[in-house]
Amino acid sequence: METRQGKIKNNIIIIILTGAFLAFTGYMGYLTGSKNGSKKLYKTKCETFQKTEAHLERTYDETTIRKRALEVKIKTYHYSFKIDGQYYTAEKTSVLDKPEESINVWYDVNNPSDNEVEDPCEKYNSIKNEKEGNYLIIQLFGILAILLFIYNVFSLIKNTIVLGTNSAISKFSKKNK
Repeated sequence: METRQGKIKNNIIIIILTGAFLAFTGYMGYLTGSKNGSKKLYKTKCETFQKTEAHLERTYDETTIRKRALEVKIKTYHYSFKIDGQYYTAEKTSVLDKPEESINVWYDVNNPSDNEVEDPCEKYNSIKNEKEGNYLIIQLFGILAILLFIYNVFSLIKNTIVLGTNSAISKFSKKNK
């Protein structure tokens, strides 16, 4: 018959193993699932966004990033474009001191303030053949590991309480004899 100390030891071993497995499945999910929804988003933008030309405004924001002796100045240039008589702005970040005078902008026809300076069709074409984290078997094993982990944590708590209670009862009964 297994002792309480043996049960506690087994609970700890199982908790460590399932914790390591959960860390592994979480990392796999991070690697494979980080693009979830990107295909659909860029496909929709590719189908609905329109292209226009935006012209450079004379203002820009500058951010300096320093790391030890290295210093990089990043400029965010502001561009404006006109749709149906109304002006909208777009931004492009660059390390160049001399920006482009005009750039292409892709905008949502229903909301031109939702715009991008990169072609959504190019983005979609670059990721359309990539997998999007549909590793169902790993996810199922991950769910089972979570349940096993939770069960063993509660079992560890129960066995520790029972062991402590049994120790207290045995010490109390020895004192009363």
